Amino acid sequence: MRAVTPRASIILATYDQPKLLDLSLAGYSMQTARDFEIVVADDGSGPETRRVVEAWARRLPFPVHHVWQPHRGFWKSAAVNRAVLGSRGAQLVFSDGDCVPSRSFVAEHLEVARPNTFIVGGHVRLSEAETRGVTRERIATGALEAEIALLDRARLYWTHCKSLAYIALRRAHKPRLLGLNFSVDRATFFAVNGFDLTYRNSAKDDSDLRNRLLLAGARPISLWHRARVVHLYHPPHLERTLWREAGAYYRRAELGVEAPYGLRELLAERARLTGT
Repeated sequence: MRAVTPRASIILATYDQPKLLDLSLAGYSMQTARDFEIVVADDGSGPETRRVVEAWARRLPFPVHHVWQPHRGFWKSAAVNRAVLGSRGAQLVFSDGDCVPSRSFVAEHLEVARPNTFIVGGHVRLSEAETRGVTRERIATGALEAEIALLDRARLYWTHCKSLAYIALRRAHKPRLLGLNFSVDRATFFAVNGFDLTYRNSAKDDSDLRNRLLLAGARPISLWHRARVVHLYHPPHLERTLWREAGAYYRRAELGVEAPYGLRELLAERARLTGT
């Protein structure tokens, strides 16, 4: 019997934050939508992360997969592309394993998803002290979501309004797209060859993807005010700033629609290694 293809694949990037990943997956267990799978894009975590993923895979009513690569510096772009190649959903929803989604997060993305579009969503960042108070129980009861401050909600709505203006004016390099909350239809992501794997030890890969999606004619949609995630505190990844020339590469004049080193090249590398 053939497995039913889910409407969405949640691509969840992580690296050695098993406690935060556990809380993130607790958030996905409470989603109002259920027609999705989760693919954890692991940039080389230790065995504790695998145990967290396996424990949730046994109890959740939807598929949970773990795609792991050896850690060779901060290479989120490669980990996420690998996870996409192991996914099946028509809508690719990207977030991080240190983010807890609102209950309607997946439903909000699916509600407005259309071919040849990409959707940008918002986030609220918690402090270290606030993060210590986050538990599975607070996520399950909705307390974490309910406690989002009015000021934070206003900030998200203001960013949404600015995004609408940028979209209407067709501003270059806008609206803001962050890897912790956006989605795009599968065909469009493959048409631009996914994330550019040239971005290693750099965090500019999400902005680069946005620029290429715009070049490809994809239409941006803002959900900054509705589709929210709560970002849990952790010390910054120092490796993500090691590539000093990332800014110059990002601003290159010869930017094209397709990533020069992306999904196709990753598939070719895999074929050479496996002989398939």
